[in-house]
Amino acid sequence: MKQGTVVFIDDEASTLRALRRSLRGYTSEWSFVFESSPIRALQIIKEQRPSIVVCDKRMPEMDGEKLLRAVQESVPEAMRILISGDTSDNTVLASADVAHLLLPKPFDAEELVEVLERAKALKQVPISDAQRKLIGSLQHLPALPLVYAELKKYLGCSDEAEINKLVEIIECDLAISAKVIQVANSSFFGFQTKTESLQQALMRLGVGLVENLVLFFGICKQEPKNFDVNRAQTVVNILQDFNVSTVSDCTQDQVYLAGLFHDIGSLVDIGDASHGDAIGAYLLKLWGFAPEVVNAVLYQSNPLKQMPVSKLTCQLFVAKQLAAGDISLDELSEEILDCAEITVKESTE
Repeated sequence: MKQGTVVFIDDEASTLRALRRSLRGYTSEWSFVFESSPIRALQIIKEQRPSIVVCDKRMPEMDGEKLLRAVQESVPEAMRILISGDTSDNTVLASADVAHLLLPKPFDAEELVEVLERAKALKQVPISDAQRKLIGSLQHLPALPLVYAELKKYLGCSDEAEINKLVEIIECDLAISAKVIQVANSSFFGFQTKTESLQQALMRLGVGLVENLVLFFGICKQEPKNFDVNRAQTVVNILQDFNVSTVSDCTQDQVYLAGLFHDIGSLVDIGDASHGDAIGAYLLKLWGFAPEVVNAVLYQSNPLKQMPVSKLTCQLFVAKQLAAGDISLDELSEEILDCAEITVKESTE
């Protein structure tokens, strides 16, 4: 069964030929359209309503950002990818309000395959078509930080990542480096000694977790007024008090990330907080997070709606209530506490 249609727009015929060759093995899953004219491409997009639109930034007939903005209006649910040889901070921020992802040019086939896999995974996020269109039409989504993009690019091209190279990339942003080291010294992960070394922090936490931490702290740095980092950390601390290392349906890293990213949807102001969980889950899936984290964020306000009910989601719900300070543990639903494997007696000792 076809997953949908992908439209590629680039005025360079050689690039389109290379794309066609690279994606030959995926024609059973996807229908591909390769177009050199942005004007013709927009007509095709309106008629076929593709799942993904990938276009070059610099084209003589129409700028890539302008094209994606037209796609945003006509097919808001489509994933929009901008390809650019310029991945500076200015380009990243300028494209943030119209492109879901920014790919460097030149790119390799693996990066495109990852985009296809993310699009497939996004379709599996259980949100309504109306919410998908709402999210797709938003004028501002958090921009992926430059240091995160560089990290992803290196990891995607390396079979075995070298710690020294990872340190070199992350150290370009001293603020993010300091935050990663701070997490490595957190009691959450049970380390008895302190470290001031980014290299040691990477070895303690692992590449996967550090990659997501770079994303989190990079976005918070870009959006300092719109996100309460202290509240996120409070939720993480409460999750730690629930003996999260015993959570059976996910890893300890996933528990930490669910607490840290639980309110990431608040970065997108749509004037209706009821969509915050769906937006957060959509963003996390778009960025390649594990299903356990995505579902915990999606169902965090109504954990019993998730099937099967997840211990992590229930614990996240309880942690949020306690962090808000509006309710005590013994006032919460016994059913949710049972699913979270929390007892009032144990948690108040």
